[in-house]
Amino acid sequence: MLKKNWKLERDYFNKLNRGSEILEIKLASKTDKQKTFNLIFNGVTLLRIERKKISRTNKKLLEWAHTRGDLVTKKSQNNFRRILELNKQITDEINSDSSKPNQTPDKFDDVLQHLQRRKQGIEEIQQNFKIDFIKKDKIGYCGRCNCFRQTGDLTAAATTRIPCPFCSSPITMRAYHSLPPKTERFLGGTWFEEYIAKRLHTLGWTTFTDIYVYGNSGAKFEIDILAAKNGRTLLVECKTGPTGLTKLSSFIAKFSQIRTTSAAFITLEKMNEDDQRVAEAIGQLKLIEGVNSERGLLRRLKQL
Repeated sequence: MLKKNWKLERDYFNKLNRGSEILEIKLASKTDKQKTFNLIFNGVTLLRIERKKISRTNKKLLEWAHTRGDLVTKKSQNNFRRILELNKQITDEINSDSSKPNQTPDKFDDVLQHLQRRKQGIEEIQQNFKIDFIKKDKIGYCGRCNCFRQTGDLTAAATTRIPCPFCSSPITMRAYHSLPPKTERFLGGTWFEEYIAKRLHTLGWTTFTDIYVYGNSGAKFEIDILAAKNGRTLLVECKTGPTGLTKLSSFIAKFSQIRTTSAAFITLEKMNEDDQRVAEAIGQLKLIEGVNSERGLLRRLKQL
């Protein structure tokens, strides 16, 4: 019996009960830091699962990704890459300025203008997605040196007089805009996992993300998607960037440990012929590569 405050676990339990008569999930153990579950098939423990914690920021992004059907297009991918590139320029500019002993006010104004142009670039792109990726943040500033200063603890910097490491003047706080770290990771690839999980769900699969699965050796593996349907289980790996034999081999090793009914390696990029032959040689492993449209993706997911 799952307690009332275990919402995520109760959702998993209910989804499995509705979706299949022969699959169920039961709490195996609980500590202060984690909960472990057993996925049961015909009364026998099939897989051992450990959940991850999901933040509110991620939840909002997940809901957004679930509603978008155009994220796998080349245009969306180019926009993601451009947003990440602009955000890196913002981070690099601030880090570089923070390391300067001092500069003139005009030079610092130039830095602010550079940051503003990159912020505007991200805002223009995110209008296509109808969501605000970029957020306001704060960083230390020394008015005597005319430079940004890294303060570490922003709360302490806002309430106490932290001295500048170069001139010992008190550091104040200045606002700037950038991608929160979790949003940056999401745009860097996590969105694709949730996108695929949602599409599998529409095809009748019960899907699990943000979990670890234990292999036959007892080792714990971080996986992108675990899916269950009609007594079958599916292990899925999702890649948005260039994928070579090293990443494919790592997934094959993971598949051999977890031993689901089948597995799928899904990538936005095309793989070379040698990598394709390696994937084809592995029984029950499906390679889905060069994804660039939702219609084409759904057609290939139906074959799993």
